[in-house]
Amino acid sequence: MVKDTRLYDVLNVSPEASAVEIRKAYRLLALKHHPDKNNHSEESKSKFLEVNEAYEILIDEKKRSLYDQYGTIDENAIQQSMPQEDPVMSSFFNTGSPMGMGMGMSAGDLFASFFDKMSSPSFGGKKTKKSMDHGPDIKHDLKCTLSSLYEGKNTKLGLNRRRVCKACKGRGSMKVRTCKACRGRGQQSRSRQMGPMMQTWTQTCSDCNGMGTFTKDSDVCRDCEGEGCIRERKIFDVEVKPGMCQGQQIILPGEADEVIKTRFGNETVIPGDVIITIIQIKDPKFQRVNRNGCDLMVRNCKIPLVTSLCGGKLSIDGHPNGKLINVTILPGELIKPNHFKSIENLGMPRYEEKRAPEGYGNLYIQFQVEFPETLASETVTKLKQVLDEDPNVKKQVTAEDKDVCERVDDCIEMEEHVLSNLLPDFDDLMRNEETGNRSKKRRYYEDPGTPDSEESSNCTTH
Repeated sequence: MVKDTRLYDVLNVSPEASAVEIRKAYRLLALKHHPDKNNHSEESKSKFLEVNEAYEILIDEKKRSLYDQYGTIDENAIQQSMPQEDPVMSSFFNTGSPMGMGMGMSAGDLFASFFDKMSSPSFGGKKTKKSMDHGPDIKHDLKCTLSSLYEGKNTKLGLNRRRVCKACKGRGSMKVRTCKACRGRGQQSRSRQMGPMMQTWTQTCSDCNGMGTFTKDSDVCRDCEGEGCIRERKIFDVEVKPGMCQGQQIILPGEADEVIKTRFGNETVIPGDVIITIIQIKDPKFQRVNRNGCDLMVRNCKIPLVTSLCGGKLSIDGHPNGKLINVTILPGELIKPNHFKSIENLGMPRYEEKRAPEGYGNLYIQFQVEFPETLASETVTKLKQVLDEDPNVKKQVTAEDKDVCERVDDCIEMEEHVLSNLLPDFDDLMRNEETGNRSKKRRYYEDPGTPDSEESSNCTTH
């Protein structure tokens, strides 16, 4: 837990930021607020000194540890915050000295001693290297036909990604040299006497431009041209297993970018995953149903009237297994319009993630009976004679007559009528009805007081 985040806020980084992130943030802010770029305004000088102060503390592991724990690196402030009876802390701060330190011990030696002791096993301290962040995943939609999801398939996926250069191990140089001017810190301190006081300030090292290191032209990595990463194209073999469904994912772990671009530049990360999502292309005839997607349905399967009544054979093409399906309708089965029938084990494979598919789902067929426009009179006579003799038809007719007799009075007037083929243009009727409804609504909103219907006559305005 960080006691004070002020210095982190100055650099616009989080308390969990790595040294690389702190250094990159400092470079950006130092360039932005450098007095030379801001006409040496007092505001820029103040901000530049504030940024350098924050960087000088947070880039140093020992100073940063003290700051995180106490919110300051001032030894007097730290000593005052210590419990007086704490014998451990008294070994770090010798109060016999006028400056609160042991004789002959500088502030830097004091902080180094304190940090080493707090990091020792006797205090339970342990130095841990901050783990790298995980990089983003790469997502890809893989379109598959119903046939390919039935049989399964192997496909190849080409991916462009950024990886750490193996030749220079991501450094961009075959040899990194420490800047002698700043001793690798990226900044230099200057002091001058101002009367009785000594003024000290820090500025970006002009020799290495704040990098702390430099690379000769002869040392630049030829493989990555100094970037520290290379762009490569890798071909993956992707297996689509039989029975996979819409939205299921195939994951290739750790195959995404190893180097990503940030506002601070390139950053090495733990590679994310390549996530491939199955997108099923709509089939013109077959539809997957139920939660597991193992059952198939074919709608509006047309059969002639004679087949629906007397049985026969029916052929269904386009099945995802690539075969022609011959279906036998048994005599007397009587297929009704929009009636459903099923065939077992003719659906999709039952997908199993860790083993081969076990069995298949069912195929459901919705029948659409096609009636002839008319029947010959001889056919009608023969058909009626045959149907009248059928016991099942007799039972149905008797039940219908009985129902009619129960619904009407004993004595009722009757009219005889015959159906005709005289029909209106239903599309034209629907258009006229819609136009009339729109006209009524328009007249109502224009003059709400005019009743256009029974509903509007019951409404009153207030």
